[in-house]
Amino acid sequence: MARTARQPATAPPEPAADHAASPDPKPASLRGVRVGAVFEDLSPSAQIREVALRLFAERGIGATSIRAVAAAAGVSAGAVMHHFPTKAALEQAVHASVSKRVIDAVHGVGTTDPLADALTNRRDAWEGLLRDQPHLADYIRRVLAEDGEQSIAYFKQSLASLYDEMAAMTEAGLARQLDDPEVGIALYWMLVSARVLLRPQLEAALGLDLSDPADIERLHRAEIDLLTKPLFPGQDATA
Repeated sequence: MARTARQPATAPPEPAADHAASPDPKPASLRGVRVGAVFEDLSPSAQIREVALRLFAERGIGATSIRAVAAAAGVSAGAVMHHFPTKAALEQAVHASVSKRVIDAVHGVGTTDPLADALTNRRDAWEGLLRDQPHLADYIRRVLAEDGEQSIAYFKQSLASLYDEMAAMTEAGLARQLDDPEVGIALYWMLVSARVLLRPQLEAALGLDLSDPADIERLHRAEIDLLTKPLFPGQDATA
């Protein structure tokens, strides 16, 4: 007898009780955003989800239909809908899986290292993920560009995850407390995500090849320079 897959449209599992009992220190806009939630897939649904991820990355979410996913997966549209009753449910499953991969790759990396090493090790973890799964960068760029529900959900979850990571780095003495953490974390996310979000523009305008380790390193050095040295030394920015 075939087993029935868990429906992705249901809410992700709640965090463990010990986390739920503690007050959420995040800004109000990020409270309640689940970090690292993912569905427990049966093998057939996982395969369909991975096909959808690649098609979303290549074509965009709006341009990818259930029938296209079914054809690429070698199954019927009904088989896809057995696991994901709607396209929104399939989008949600892909979003949750991508978010978990990104979070798992960088979670806790660098919090016990000197600052320069911490930033480099976090960069290496992120680059390693993109190198091993290059379609993730295309998916992230696509989902954010399409400005739909999953775009907002991915952005908010990214900010919530980064807020937790930065809190750990601040506690470890590697980062200072931001005057406005809510906006500051968003700006930091845009800086460290530029390599994914603006890759075509960076390559065309600056003559970079962001598949070349030397150019990735050049981008990383400039990023560290911006993050670790005052851009306007000797000036009182609050004046």
